[in-house]
Amino acid sequence: MRRMAQIFTGVGVAVAVIGASAYALGLRPSTLPPALLDLSVYKLVFVAAGCLIAAGAAVGRASRRREGEAVRVTPMPLSEGQAVESWPETDKLRDDVRK
Repeated sequence: MRRMAQIFTGVGVAVAVIGASAYALGLRPSTLPPALLDLSVYKLVFVAAGCLIAAGAAVGRASRRREGEAVRVTPMPLSEGQAVESWPETDKLRDDVRK
């Protein structure tokens, strides 16, 4: 999923850069009412770029969340004579939840 997030984000950024470059260079996609059609095409380009960037961010967040859920917390093994009081604070909290 992380790879898919990178692809979405990369394609979205590329579309935005191409659209901005085409507009800056004066490339016009049409000849009939140029002002209206050019503006419409560029708006669509930027909306598509924004959607691709947002999709990349959403997929990236989901993949990071899924990776975080995959990590299992294992209890710290007790050696003989080791009391609960000597555990780190996070392990004490985890032990209280199990009871």
